[in-house]
Amino acid sequence: PALFFAQDYPQKLSSLIMEVALCTEYIPSKFQLFVTKLFFNDFGLWIMNYLAKKHPQFMISFFMNVASSLDKKTRKKIIKNIARNTKQKLYFIKFLQSMAPMSNRKQGLYNDLSQYTHIEGLDITQIKTPTLIIYGKYDTDVKPFYAHYMKENMPYAELYELKDGFHFFWFSDQFEEMEKEKIAFLKNHLHNYSI
Repeated sequence: PALFFAQDYPQKLSSLIMEVALCTEYIPSKFQLFVTKLFFNDFGLWIMNYLAKKHPQFMISFFMNVASSLDKKTRKKIIKNIARNTKQKLYFIKFLQSMAPMSNRKQGLYNDLSQYTHIEGLDITQIKTPTLIIYGKYDTDVKPFYAHYMKENMPYAELYELKDGFHFFWFSDQFEEMEKEKIAFLKNHLHNYSI
């Protein structure tokens, strides 16, 4: 939706930030669809929230296995670091809580998944809005291909790679640096906007 908005209403934007963003057809794997059906319902989300509070390392490990290509040693290191970092654990728990109740979001989730399988009418080469594209190097859900495709096809795009990042990039060691980069990017391009 953001890219369509940038394409259709460029005068309304001074800049754009795309995080783990899609720009072409997206087909989830059979495993991703299985996980979606298993957990993205009210009961499944209740289980995830319960486990995240009682056994956060287990749930973080689960999400990393589903959405990252990090090697086992690196995953263990990150999980250990997160277990010691109250802020990151709390962020993860709040992320899960924000999805509840899933019954209110389920229709929208499946609508998005359906629409992403055939993105039509989007010509990103026409987007002239300065765009910061943020992606995790080890994301197996929204693969780095999409970020690089946008960079290659959008004339005013910049890439920001989280070198240890994956789909849930707030677990990255670069997360706070990335947040500062986003603010600087927005401030730098605020002058482009006119009412």
